Amino acid sequence: MKTSADIDQLAKIACIRFSEEEKVIFQQQLQDMIGYCFKLDAIDTEGVEPLLHTFEQDENTWGEDEPTTCDGLKMLEQNAPEMRDAQLAVPKVL
Repeated sequence: MKTSADIDQLAKIACIRFSEEEKVIFQQQLQDMIGYCFKLDAIDTEGVEPLLHTFEQDENTWGEDEPTTCDGLKMLEQNAPEMRDAQLAVPKVL
């Protein structure tokens, strides 16, 4: 059970502010989430095979990994507004 001090610490870490009413609501929501985790923990999963995907697939729909070369500098030059000596030219910042 999360206390008000725990909620204050979470808010400080997250850099957010809660009103007193929001703290009460957030505390209840945290308790509900933790309770749900306990319900999931109580489920007997003995003998259940883990899924790699939510939908079973017979084959890899992404295809095989094949190494290729990429000319990143050429791609950069095509999209850059200005290049000098194979480097991006940017306005001077003082």
